[in-house]
Amino acid sequence: SQRPGIYDNILQLRGVPFLEEECPAGARHANIRARNVMNPTVSTITTQISVDKLVKIMQLNNCSDFPVVDNFDKVLVGKISRDKLLTLLSCKKLFFADGEEGGKGNVLALSSSEMDMARAERQDEDD
Repeated sequence: SQRPGIYDNILQLRGVPFLEEECPAGARHANIRARNVMNPTVSTITTQISVDKLVKIMQLNNCSDFPVVDNFDKVLVGKISRDKLLTLLSCKKLFFADGEEGGKGNVLALSSSEMDMARAERQDEDD
């Protein structure tokens, strides 16, 4: 077999998943099609989304991960897990001013950078 190339090594060091050249032995004769395992209707989350809309999407979909698309050109920018979204939603200080809670007027749109900051703050609190 050939030695891996430099690009293969870079991908491996960065933890980027990639498919092996050979199909796993157990899957060769399984006759599995993408349509058998994929959800035909995909619910996406935009990089800026209101809390009420996010909660509604999460209530209507029992997905473990959600694709995140750019607000303007709808290009895929990544994915976020349901667990991470629930963690972000539990950070009330992101959505309300000090001493203020509840009310639809307090719904804000979170940018992806604000979500990253909230995730980092939450991780610091857990440590």
